[in-house]
Amino acid sequence: MAADPHIRALTELYAHPCACTHTHAQPCAHHATPLLALKGDDQLIDDLYDNGTGGVNDRLLQRYAGGFDKAVTNVFGAGRQHPELEEQLRINAGRFGTYKTYDLCRQLEAARQSGMSKDEFQKYAKTRIGVYNAHQRTKYNTMVARSRTAKQWQRFGEEKFLYPNIEWLQTSSASPRSEHLAFVGLILPQDDPFWSRNQPGNEYNCKCDWKTTDAPAATDAVPEDIPPAKGLEGNPADTGELITDRHPYFARNARAPGWVEDKALLQLPDEVAFVERTTGSGKTYKEHRLVDKASEAPANREIASLLLDNGYENIRLLPQIDKKEKTLRERYLGHSYVKLHPASNPDAFMNDLIVEFKRTNKANLSINIGKAARKSNIAIIHTTEMISDIHVQDVVARQWNVSNRQNLTEIIIINGGVLKSFKRP
Repeated sequence: MAADPHIRALTELYAHPCACTHTHAQPCAHHATPLLALKGDDQLIDDLYDNGTGGVNDRLLQRYAGGFDKAVTNVFGAGRQHPELEEQLRINAGRFGTYKTYDLCRQLEAARQSGMSKDEFQKYAKTRIGVYNAHQRTKYNTMVARSRTAKQWQRFGEEKFLYPNIEWLQTSSASPRSEHLAFVGLILPQDDPFWSRNQPGNEYNCKCDWKTTDAPAATDAVPEDIPPAKGLEGNPADTGELITDRHPYFARNARAPGWVEDKALLQLPDEVAFVERTTGSGKTYKEHRLVDKASEAPANREIASLLLDNGYENIRLLPQIDKKEKTLRERYLGHSYVKLHPASNPDAFMNDLIVEFKRTNKANLSINIGKAARKSNIAIIHTTEMISDIHVQDVVARQWNVSNRQNLTEIIIINGGVLKSFKRP
């Protein structure tokens, strides 16, 4: 079957996803880069044709978002001198990689559903994936440059009392572009507004540099600003963004469903995906960034605080993950758990044991212990009314011999604000 005209239109629309601001009549070096089909792409394309993209294919997501995360971490290194800035940039890089994957998968899914034969789809998909693979190199280099710019800006502020000015240095490129040559040798105070609008790295593949200096600032006219490439606006140290929402990957997908933003947070490495929270008593626990979106977040935080006050440690509140997201579910919950519970979303980990929180009245105490037991090692039951200790002990004692409670190691009852633990006999 011939390719649908819609697919030809898609190919033209997405032909140059790099966001360069110049005309494509004179393609830049990275447009001329041969299309890159990576090892395993043939098998990936077959799987995409047979099973669909899933909206954001996990293998492509790991390639693109994972690569961008390395661009940031490789700049900031092991010392982690500026953890807050690094965290902001890693979140932005992961979001950009997720939208890049979604942008590509929209095209592949449209092609798949257009009636293409498998051979036609393989040719089309190999071309499109090759284009996005090739542009990954440019995006990666640009993210490295802008991460470096952001890190330098932080250092510049620390050096300001010794070196109050900044000098623009010439590019290290063997074939420099003309855009920034007018800036070479320019020296201006650190707080000059010029630096909020012009930085090394605000053109794709820019290799310019800057440094602090105590040499006198320029007294003659300052060169006119050079408009940044689309998506590279602003000083990343101030905005926390390596790539802004003006980039086509974002702009074309401004109406993307909310789960794309969720997936951008879910795919982040744990050290960025989880944030540390401090309770009123000064204890700390971790929660995933998506916990804040859940309606039960305040109640779960209250339980976490009470657990910490009673000597429990290493608590992590978990995100809700759709049952279709098998790869992410396995990453957060483990392969064995997902195999047994393909749709369950437990509330927390505590000392690497899976925990489920339930709220209940007296009449449904046993039922809710059972519900928690089906997907956790520790059932935490927060009562909505005061229940006598005798009744609680009687109900709990009967749980240990029930067949679907065998995975339970502990039942914790929070009754009238008082926590009591019952461990398996």
